[in-house]
Amino acid sequence: MKRTALLFLLLIPFLSSGQWNQPAGSVGKEYPRTDFNSYERRDDAVTLDPERSDYYLSLNGEWGFTISDPGSLNPAFLSGERGRYDTKPVPGYWDNMTPTALDGLTAPQLPSDNRAGIYRQFVTIPVGWLDRDIFVKVKGLKSGAGLYINGNYVGYAEDSSVPAEFNISKFVSDGTNVIAIAVYKWTTGSWMENASLTGTGIEAGVSLYSQPRVHIQDFFVRTSTDADHKKGFIDMDIVVVNNSNYESAAEAWFDLMDHNGKVVRYNYKEIIVPGTGGKDTVSFRAEVPNAKLWCTNDPYQYSLMLRVKHNGRFTEYIPYKVGIRNIEANGEVVNLNGQAVTLNSYEYNYNGTGFRKETIKDELMDLKKQGYNIISCAYHPDKNLVYSICDELGILVTDVINIDASLTGNSKAEGGTLGNNPDFVNPYVQRTEEAYYNSRNHTSVIELNFSEKAGRGYNIYRVNQKLKELYRKGN
Repeated sequence: MKRTALLFLLLIPFLSSGQWNQPAGSVGKEYPRTDFNSYERRDDAVTLDPERSDYYLSLNGEWGFTISDPGSLNPAFLSGERGRYDTKPVPGYWDNMTPTALDGLTAPQLPSDNRAGIYRQFVTIPVGWLDRDIFVKVKGLKSGAGLYINGNYVGYAEDSSVPAEFNISKFVSDGTNVIAIAVYKWTTGSWMENASLTGTGIEAGVSLYSQPRVHIQDFFVRTSTDADHKKGFIDMDIVVVNNSNYESAAEAWFDLMDHNGKVVRYNYKEIIVPGTGGKDTVSFRAEVPNAKLWCTNDPYQYSLMLRVKHNGRFTEYIPYKVGIRNIEANGEVVNLNGQAVTLNSYEYNYNGTGFRKETIKDELMDLKKQGYNIISCAYHPDKNLVYSICDELGILVTDVINIDASLTGNSKAEGGTLGNNPDFVNPYVQRTEEAYYNSRNHTSVIELNFSEKAGRGYNIYRVNQKLKELYRKGN
């Protein structure tokens, strides 16, 4: 037994290498999707408070902490060895950064004094979770991180501006489990986030949550109006996945409610979903006569409740706010529900860790009082909380893909700029997908583009092709 355990621990550094120092992007995490919360009971779902769910656990707070060589992580710490270790708050940074550390280097080279800060937490998984899909969600990692459960390598995430989700169902067991996150100070992803290289760590919340084996994996909501802007339409696609071992019958439902909680429209469809990861996409159109439209002066939001019925009972509820609006953009003027709106834009990115709603809301309300009606994400996407507040306040948003490669210059030669470096094609495309799926359901977001600092060359061509593909498919 002792020899087996020793061999297992020695394998961990090998499993940890090969991502942070290679431009492969994220590996082993869930495909990007809408940031939402899942509930078992409707009464809890309508509160929009994830803490009300029996299948949600915030892991924010003090974590055990140690610093390690990035190429040979501390296996004893990863696997839960008790001892005298430091602690660090989550969210929070464990060290400062400056882009000047990359001076004199060529991508994907990294500073020689690179280190990894390893966060560790002991978590008890309730017995009732073990026959469900269990996920870890980290809402902000900088500049890249590997996830370990009970010493086992799960995956690696790099884009610091979008949530990283990992399915850890096969890694956990009943009772106490060890969750470790190794955050690398410098990764190849650092070359793609030049303007935001201020600190390294976990800059937003960490949580555990679970969903039934048959559950909503993602959804896509689009709105429009008729020519007179009296009647509203909500088109939605709901993706149901079945991670059980057998084909299963289910029902996908939606309810649309007004401010008073009155159900305006509802519908459902019966589906048969193949097992072992099979999926089915259900499409609905909700027609709302005399719709209350969302605009910058009166950002009215309807409440959408998605739910799944399985084995004769409702097993999942997912709430989401949606505003009905019709928008056509033309330069500095947009036509919103038939009314011309002159855009007064402000470059905005929330800076800091923790992302307190009250602080962000105060900042955005102050901008609106100054006459700004649209914010432009400066160099990287904002967290979903910012977009949700813009939905609520009636502030339009132009989102941006998290690529700032300004340190590599503007040379047109192959490899002369990150945008023309073939080694970085996959990270460029991956970050495009992540940004698209992250913000596509927010009423306030009217455009997704890439920064002028993303570079130039073939990789930018691939980004444009991917954006066209995503918008064309509407998936």
